[in-house]
Parts: sequence; structure tokens; C-alpha cells
Amino acid sequence: MAESVQTITPMLTPNEKLTNATITIDLNGVITPSSADYYSIQGAGWLNIGADKIEGDVITFTGVNLNEGQWLMVELRNKTMPAAGNYTFLISVDSGPNQVMTLTTTAN
Repeated sequence: MAESVQTITPMLTPNEKLTNATITIDLNGVITPSSADYYSIQGAGWLNIGADKIEGDVITFTGVNLNEGQWLMVELRNKTMPAAGNYTFLISVDSGPNQVMTLTTTAN
């Protein structure tokens, strides 16, 4: 199957409380984010990601506070997706010393 233009919306939901966390989403060379793409934290409205959060194909959010079960969504609009296959995005969360969590990602 050939490349196609799509909007993808990854959703990040922690299973433990995050306080003043840094969340990094590395799109791993699969697609490139744009400052015109959007994000939302727990339905508080869609905001432009902005160039200050993007370096290459990595998006970094700082100062994130989420309770267990709340979410952060990123909407990557009109991206040229590669041909069908398995592609890896890398997610990291730094929420301070001695905090351990598992992050579950789903695509909508």
C-alpha cells in the first residue's frame, strides 16, 4: 500500500498521578510534527503545539500535571504516513525522583 495523508491522534493516559512532568514524544523519523499541530490536556481545549515544543521529530511538554486516568492528546494533522507496516514512536515521562509509572498509548 502506498503512502497516504492522515491525521493521527495519540492519547497518553498515566496510571499514576503526574506532577510537573516532562513528557517527550519522539516520532522516530516516521513523521515530522508541525507547530500548527494541536494538543489537549484532559479536554481543556485544543492548543497549537508551537515551535518551542518541537525539535526535529520530537515533541516535549513540560510542567504537565495529570491525575490517574486523565489524558494528554496530540493531533498530528495531514501527515504523510509511510506504507503499511509497523512503526515505533518513543514516549518518555520524567515526573520527578522516585516516581515509577507505566504509560499506555492508544491511537484513535
